[in-house]
Amino acid sequence: MCTLSVFRGSDGLGTAPAGGVLLRVLVNRDEQRSRPASRPPEVRRTGARLSVFPIDPASDGTWIGINDSGLVVALLNATLLLQIPGASRSPVRPGLQSRGLLVPMVLGEDTIEGAVAAALRWDASLTAPFRIWISDGQTQCVVSSDGRAVHSPGISEISGPLMLASSGLGDELVRLPREGIFAGVQAASGWSAASQDRLHETTDPTNGALGVLVSRPDARTVSRTGVLLSANAAEVRHVLLGDDLRPSGPEHVMRLALRRAEAAL
Repeated sequence: MCTLSVFRGSDGLGTAPAGGVLLRVLVNRDEQRSRPASRPPEVRRTGARLSVFPIDPASDGTWIGINDSGLVVALLNATLLLQIPGASRSPVRPGLQSRGLLVPMVLGEDTIEGAVAAALRWDASLTAPFRIWISDGQTQCVVSSDGRAVHSPGISEISGPLMLASSGLGDELVRLPREGIFAGVQAASGWSAASQDRLHETTDPTNGALGVLVSRPDARTVSRTGVLLSANAAEVRHVLLGDDLRPSGPEHVMRLALRRAEAAL
């Protein structure tokens, strides 16, 4: 369960100075209150690449990361059937692998074409449904699984700010409310790093499950992770949130120099 937003440098962050931010990605991670807290970002070997991502201790995987070729990969669960708010979660089929293993696997690739091809080779029957967003800073692709097949509409240019959202109560339940918040932030002040931050700090006053910041009896927003991509380096920022949905500790920052960045950008 997550809300992801994407903001390109051409939309206002600036692409000039060496090291200027080209892509800024934020993810609010919503999880069951009983799930163990994530660990700070680490540098890990993924295939032939080095990658940086926060660690989910339950799977030793992750939901967002970037590698040293400049590929950014983020995972969202896909929940197709609406559950009743407050009800227990639908049972997970025994024997499924964690979706958190997908991101490190895809981050082992050098290019977005290779990353998309790797994701499309995934056996859909191994995991519960998901969406994976993949970008090289200029182009993007969403690869989806319904638990039976993995598919994608193909790679496209990032034409403007983007938001994707999911919820364990049903993705369609939260899509319109969060799209309304997204549009309201954009209308109020245009897009900037500050407005992107505001988006990820917004609750829904009528229903705690529907905002970009989530609080419901069984789950809440547990962390916020930011990925910044520049011409020369990547940076991952990660902070845990408390029950009041405010940072509950220090922000952990990990940086990674890019190799062959010109090929990815």
